[in-house]
Amino acid sequence: MAYKISYTHTFGGLSSPVPLSYLDANYTDVLNAMASLNTYGNYLVDGGAVNTYAVTLDTGTTATLTAGLPFQIKIANSNTGASTLAFNGGAAKSIKTQAGAALIANQLLSGGVYLFQYDGTNYQVLNPSAPITSGRIPYASTGGLIIDSAAMTFNGTTFNLGPNKFTVDVTNGNTHAYGTLTVDQTVSCGDAFGYYLTQSNAGYWFNSIGVRQDGIFFDGSNVVIRTNNIDTALTLSSAGLVSMAPTINNNICALIRNSGVTTPYGLWLNFSAAAPNDTTRYFAKFEDSSAARCYIFSNGNLQNTNNSYGAISDVKLKQDIAIAGSQLNDVYELSKLVSKFHLRSDPTGPLLLGFVAGGENDVAEISPGLVYETEDTSTEEYKDNDGKARTRIVPTGTVTKGVHYSVAYMKAFKATGELIGISRNHESRLSAAESWQQRVEKALAANNITVQ
Repeated sequence: MAYKISYTHTFGGLSSPVPLSYLDANYTDVLNAMASLNTYGNYLVDGGAVNTYAVTLDTGTTATLTAGLPFQIKIANSNTGASTLAFNGGAAKSIKTQAGAALIANQLLSGGVYLFQYDGTNYQVLNPSAPITSGRIPYASTGGLIIDSAAMTFNGTTFNLGPNKFTVDVTNGNTHAYGTLTVDQTVSCGDAFGYYLTQSNAGYWFNSIGVRQDGIFFDGSNVVIRTNNIDTALTLSSAGLVSMAPTINNNICALIRNSGVTTPYGLWLNFSAAAPNDTTRYFAKFEDSSAARCYIFSNGNLQNTNNSYGAISDVKLKQDIAIAGSQLNDVYELSKLVSKFHLRSDPTGPLLLGFVAGGENDVAEISPGLVYETEDTSTEEYKDNDGKARTRIVPTGTVTKGVHYSVAYMKAFKATGELIGISRNHESRLSAAESWQQRVEKALAANNITVQ
């Protein structure tokens, strides 16, 4: 933004005579401002949306929108077509190229800084990014190519783009259209890769010397993922993905990797049109060649064949190990908070038994470590830099509390042991008391003493 000049002295309210040094100081302020490049900068940051850009001047800075006014704008979102710009709260006006044409997709890129000049009617962008609309692909190309046109010609080969298809018309007139393998022709890009289109090697990538490469292919029946020369076949049906079969024993069938470093999430299974909430429909089923071994049902139940649940508990993973203190009082007080309730999501379902985190029966009042919090999230729709609709997970600002039942069980286990110890101590003391009673009774009997 333009440099805002501040003065060292103001003269309003001063009585005469005014020292000349005041004028000298203010004159120095003006000279410094005139010598600073910042005075002449018109750098603004876009605060609008895709294709509807907007900029606002800093407080204290003024400008009149007249023909010839130039400024630089850092764009927030790449454009997807014709665009407008609103200057300092004014009406939106069209952005044009210097040739007077409306913008096409990606002539303004997110994060790019562009020079605009008002011509009295529209804003002209003087340095638009130029999408590739024609050119030649070098034989040994190592870079990428963005094709953003309905049809492009490269050295005699025409690439036609349209909904759900990519058609290549090679020089001999043959065509490969939308997965139909009708060409016995190699289209290669140096030694990096090529598409080898033959009936015997349908859909596989080969380099220019005929070696099959890693990638995703269709072999006529299955989708095949090839990684490090290992093929994994994805068998498909009308019901969706049926199986993934690696061709080498002991190989991992499927690995889902999220490389995000800030807020990564894993697998999400969603019944988007139903809520069965029962022990018939399951989110996940795990079975081997003999039997089903584990289910995760739609009501949240986890069921397995051996009723065994455990934790990784090797001593090599732990430190600061010490015997836990008494849990007897905690367990006694927690026993008073065991509640029965219905779930709000299933008010007519079975009556449940358990603890409540929060409210008047909050177990955290007795044992804070039993309660944990999980951040609540929701989904929102947004558009990426290419203008495509996407969905992402965002926090709602609230949390849902949970109870570490496994910790509660260990507290109960410890308290049970304490009760057994107390019981045994009482038994020992009672036995000793009975022994003394017998000895006293014998002594009294030996001396003919009767106790009334």
